Amino acid sequence: YFLPEMKIDDAPAMTFRGLHLCWFPETDVESIERSIRMAAYYKFNYVVLESWAVFDYRSRPEFVWQEKKVPATAFRRLARLAREQGVTLIPQLNMFGHAAASRHVSGKHAVLDFHPELQPLFEPDGWTWGLSNPATRRCLEDLGQELYEAFEKPPWFHIGCDEAYSMATCLACRKADYAALLKDHLLHFRERFAKQGAKIMMWHDMLIDAGDPRWKGFTAGGSAQIGTEALLEALPRDIVICDWQYGAAAKGGGPAWPTME
Repeated sequence: YFLPEMKIDDAPAMTFRGLHLCWFPETDVESIERSIRMAAYYKFNYVVLESWAVFDYRSRPEFVWQEKKVPATAFRRLARLAREQGVTLIPQLNMFGHAAASRHVSGKHAVLDFHPELQPLFEPDGWTWGLSNPATRRCLEDLGQELYEAFEKPPWFHIGCDEAYSMATCLACRKADYAALLKDHLLHFRERFAKQGAKIMMWHDMLIDAGDPRWKGFTAGGSAQIGTEALLEALPRDIVICDWQYGAAAKGGGPAWPTME
């Protein structure tokens, strides 16, 4: 066979090509590694890796399933393996909703099932972090820093923040200016990671009003009454808002993803 002299032009059009993976208690390390290698093969250059209470926190051992914990060395190995293939691993720690570190439908709570004394860190149902409690921030600082270092300090950190269905339900949070409380919470971690050379990413849904008819059929969880939607314009533009949906884009006229716009 003879191949004529040629030039292959195959550069990707987007500088950020990301994929999101969840590491559940039933997930094995081999499947995570396989997914990272597959992502590299298909020219993804970032993978957000969300640990569902499987990262073995040394600073806060109460926040991991003890029988399913994965040592930090395993995460560090994956971060290096990914980097060798042109992929940067981005850690995700849910800092607003999903505080149970377990699927909502399971009825399980990775922390409170074994340590009910830590209830003050959460809203009464345990699903959302209790932002009015100063101890909550200190806890998330410890968890986030340990995770960030295990991923070898990448240029991004994903703080989650989706599906905080029970926000502003405890007595202290109900009495507070909750939108201001949430803004301060987000800016605190933006500044904390910025000092280490990283920008934060977060999900979109709590920043748009769930009752707005424009978002019918799309994912929205914010509240105009509480004031979370107004935060969208108040946040610094270097915070990356990640639009996610459960279903396909609506068909018909208008933008395919009105939430993105």
